[in-house]
This record gives sequence, C-alpha cells and structure tokens, in this order.
Amino acid sequence: MVVQVGTLMMPRDRRARLAAAVCEGKSFSETRCEEAEENEPPELESFSTLQEFKNTDNERQVEDRSPEGRAVKGIVMQLAHSFFATTGRAEAEVGDPLWSHPAWGRSYAATICSAYCGGRVSPASYLGKKVLVLFFYFTDKTWGCVMEAKYFRDYYMLFQAHGAEVIGVSLDGRSSQQAFSSGLQLPYPLISDVPGGLHRIFSGSRLDQLTRRTYIVSKTGHLVDKYTTTLGIDGKGHPHVMHALEKVQDMWNSERLREESGIGYRGAALCRQVCEMARERTILVALPAGRDVWDDLPSLRGPARPCLVDFGNLEVGSGSSPGLGDPKAGFVIKYSLYGVLPSVLADRWKTREGLRGAHRVNGGAFQAPDPASRVTFVFTFVHAAAMGSSDCLDSAITWADLARQELLHRGGYECQEVGEGNFMLAFDNVPAAVVFCAEAQRRVSESGEDKRIGVAMGVASGVPAYGKPHSKTGRQDYFGKVVNLAARVAKRAKPGQVLAALTQQDTQKWPQGLAIHNMGKMAFKGIGKRTEVYQVG
Repeated sequence: MVVQVGTLMMPRDRRARLAAAVCEGKSFSETRCEEAEENEPPELESFSTLQEFKNTDNERQVEDRSPEGRAVKGIVMQLAHSFFATTGRAEAEVGDPLWSHPAWGRSYAATICSAYCGGRVSPASYLGKKVLVLFFYFTDKTWGCVMEAKYFRDYYMLFQAHGAEVIGVSLDGRSSQQAFSSGLQLPYPLISDVPGGLHRIFSGSRLDQLTRRTYIVSKTGHLVDKYTTTLGIDGKGHPHVMHALEKVQDMWNSERLREESGIGYRGAALCRQVCEMARERTILVALPAGRDVWDDLPSLRGPARPCLVDFGNLEVGSGSSPGLGDPKAGFVIKYSLYGVLPSVLADRWKTREGLRGAHRVNGGAFQAPDPASRVTFVFTFVHAAAMGSSDCLDSAITWADLARQELLHRGGYECQEVGEGNFMLAFDNVPAAVVFCAEAQRRVSESGEDKRIGVAMGVASGVPAYGKPHSKTGRQDYFGKVVNLAARVAKRAKPGQVLAALTQQDTQKWPQGLAIHNMGKMAFKGIGKRTEVYQVG
C-alpha cells in the first residue's frame, strides 16, 4: 500500500441534519419507527432516565467486596448472561439502522482515562459526526481481552485520524472498568453494559458472548460491518483491530471521493512521483529538507510505533522534473524521503531494497555499505583551541561542510553526526576511507581553520556484528567490535592526526603517494588483543 503525501484543501464542513434520538429505559413503538423515512433517523423527543431503571441499575452494582470475589463473580455473571439471557429479537444485520433501540440512546459514564472523563458517552451522540467502532470483549479479567484493549489503544490515533471513535463494551461493572482503563491508560471510553441493552442489539444467540465481536457503525447510524471470531484462537484481538482500521480507512477514502468536486491538491506531481518510487507494502513520505520528520509522525506505542528509514534526498524543480517546482523561478527544491512502517512490520526493510528510480535520490540508508560485508569506519572528533568561543563553533561548521563535500566525492556514507563536526562514517573499502581522511585534513589546513580547531580521525575495517536503521534518524547504523575500535582509535589520535587500525592485507593495497607510518601495537578498551596502528599522511 502506498500513501500519498500532499496538501489537501477541503471545502467547509457540511453539517448533516440528523435528529439524534436519546431515549432511556423504554423502546420506541412500532408505529413511530414505521413513520420515519427509510434512511433518516426518526425525529423523536428526548426522555430522561427512568426511575425504575435507576433502581435496577443500583441493584446490579451490588457485588462482593473482596478482589477474589469480584473477579469470580464477574466471570460467573458473564457466563450466566451468555447461556441464559435471551435477546427477544434477531441480531442486527449489516445495513440495519440502530437509532430505534433504546440502549443506543442511553448515556454511560465515561472511564477516567478517556477524553470524556467526567462526562457521559452515548452512541447516539455520534450521529452525523463520527464513525463508531464498538468492540465487545468478554471481561477485563482475561489476557486475550487485555491484549485486544491494548491493540485498540496503540492504533487509536489512526482511528481518530480517519474520523472514527473507538468504544469498548462489556458486562463488567463500572468500578472494574475504571480500574481496567486506568491500568492500561486507554484513551477511548469503555461502556459498562450491565443491563445488557447494547448486547441485545447485536446478539442473536446466547453463545455470542463467548465470541470476540467488533461492529462498525456509520455516521448515519447504520451497521456497516461486523467481524466475529472465537475466543482463544483469534490472535488476542489483533485481527479485529486490523480489520476495523482497514474498513474505517475505506469509508474515509470513499467519503473523500464523494466530495471530489470540492478537493484540490497542491504538489500533485510530487505526490505522483513519490508514489511511483515507493515499493509495494511500504509507505513513503516526502518532507521539505531540514524538517524534523518526528514532528509529523504520530506518537504511538507498541506494535504501531513508527519504524523509520531515511531514503535520502530528492531534488525537484523546473529543470530536472517537469511539472515540479516553480517553472517561472527555475529553482530546485530539496525533499527528504522517509520510509515509515509500524514496528510490527519493520521486517520488510530487511531486504534493503531501494526506491524505484533511485538514481534520482542520493544519500539513502540502503545506499550505505552492506552491514553483512566488510565495512571501513571513520570517526572524527573536533578539538577546539578555545572551547565555547563563537569562532570555534563557526570553524566546526565550516569543517562539517568541507567533510560532507569530500564525503560525497569519495563515495562515503554519513551514519550520524554527534555534535558539530563529530562524524561516524562508513566506506566500502580502506583506500577510499584513508584518502578521504588525508584530503579532508588538507582542506582544513588550506582553509586556515586548523588555527582554531583540530580534527582527530580514526579508521578501522571489518565486518560489523549487525546493522539497522537508526531509531530516530532512519540513517544506516552499525554495531559491533570493529565500530568500537574505530571510535577508540579516533579518541587516541591527536588534533590533526589520522590513525588507522589496519591489517597487513590492508596496507598492501595502499593508495599511491599517500604516506603511512607504523606506530606499533596498541591496546584499546573492550578490544581483546593489541592492535597494529598506523599513522596516515
């Protein structure tokens, strides 16, 4: 699946003229429902809570005060309801309106962690406003129901972004649901359906309570989808979350298409180009260069936490890509490309497949040396003559610019920059790495910046233990003993000096005209044996 990223200009919100029926305790008469139009909720008056219902509700709230007693009695009550309670009517089918049911108009106390804390929640109140996703769970005392609630929590922001509200429904008491919501920090409300009104709307069998059920209700109050699985063999609710999210996204996209006459895109050509570059089953995001991608990503946890891959920079403009940029101004715009997937799907990046048409993109994580092969690492550390002075900071910035220019020329890869000018770099071979170091030092000296700063460099080559994109930047990162050795060699070097931990085989393919001096064997922390170190230049 590919997601287009662009600026969407929507028309002003259209207010749907829907009459919400809020009624508690008694069902509507058959005559009133038949008089209503087929696709429009009946215009009924609002009733207050009946005193007789209050009494019934209070009686059901009486329970054993011991934790063990509450848990056992809660499960027994659920089982009793499953086997002995009768519905008195057939279950709601896809396409049926739900506003005529009294339980649909009833208001329920919101759980403490939801956005409705301190208020009341009524399914009828969402008519004309949001799509509803109702998941019915057996009880908060089973592990499968706990996991289902967590999955809905982790994906909640995606439901919200597509105009949907999530509500959990069970036969647990209010106090039990409050503790459940607080313990898991659930952002959506839970409904304690103690009278069983909502269950009777959707349940056509006494055994339905022993299944995991999810229902989706449209803005017009019609049931549009239902998904049912058997407890214990249904993946602990994760398939329900994925099915509901896919359905909600389809409804959202369909609604956008119906309003197509009022939609306009900016940068449609860029969206099309980005989509053409994306691989199957991935999401590719284009942002203006220099913008922090995490400002635009949702703060999700668990399996929905974003996993990032930096695919490099894309330059577009009137000269390089027709239809992109400003044809009158004739300038080039730089965009940063990021692959984004939920962490549960992050294995899709293991193939290290680049983008389609990757010749137009430079500096991507998968263009870095393969972590499964031999890699040469370079660490640089900037030493200032007078720490903290503005002149030294300006010199460090100048050095960073010079280093990136030389890196691009020598085919190296910038893994990360810690502070100004302190780099971790990767090269495919030793000659390219040492030539980079020598030329970078020469350019610093010619620029005169060596009077204010000195750059110490360390080189080491080997096969890293493993590599993966950095969790924050998406840049290719490496781990293992050879990486630690390169960093420690750089720390041992003096300002303006290049030290390299090399083997005899590395020195046999040495670049012509580049001086090398054997410094002998040195011991480094965390490295088992003493290592042969050479001074370059």
